[in-house]
Amino acid sequence: MLILNQIRSGQIKKHLDNFSLCSILTFGGLDMINEYLNFVEEWCEVLESKAFARQHGKWSKEQPTTFFHFKINKKYTKIIQTDHGNDSVHAFLENETLDIYKAATWNAPAKDARYNLFRDFNHILEVCEPNGGYLYKGKKVYG
Repeated sequence: MLILNQIRSGQIKKHLDNFSLCSILTFGGLDMINEYLNFVEEWCEVLESKAFARQHGKWSKEQPTTFFHFKINKKYTKIIQTDHGNDSVHAFLENETLDIYKAATWNAPAKDARYNLFRDFNHILEVCEPNGGYLYKGKKVYG
């Protein structure tokens, strides 16, 4: 019920821009959308921490300059990387199947899914890199 109240109050409106309540229920109910949001948020946090460690060292007191966030659209969730104020698409996540795609352009994913968020989640957190190298077809790493 908490996630429904957050949706109604607009607290998570930035994530659910084009996502209707019908889509949420079709997607698998409120528990499923809450789990989905948690998965994607954790993925973004891991990418941010790896970007920071790569740029400044793990224990640096520098301010982070690379951030990851996401925007849920009708068909895909767009994972967006902001580096020094410039946005680029890191990956696309298909809302219905949870397949992860490398970004081809700002608005379109590359062909062929690279991973599945539900099936490969822990593995994705291990191999993900801020530069997106793990999303290239020839670079797919199996655990």
